[in-house]
Amino acid sequence: MDSTLGFTGAPVAVPAGLRRVLLATLLLRANELVSTDEIVERLWDGTPLSLDRAGKTVQMVFRSVHLSRPVARLYR
Repeated sequence: MDSTLGFTGAPVAVPAGLRRVLLATLLLRANELVSTDEIVERLWDGTPLSLDRAGKTVQMVFRSVHLSRPVARLYR
């Protein structure tokens, strides 16, 4: 089941799994730099099965979150 998160007054679905963990990690450290190592540790609750692929997987999860966010509408 998906949770929702308020964004500019409208609810936004927060998907389960790695994307939810990534969003929670970033929200808990709002306005702070979060290292890839810390994100990897949180996503896999310790050490991932493959350290070689962890960075690439983090990029894919981040891109998935980025693409699923609402698009801001600009009016002139």
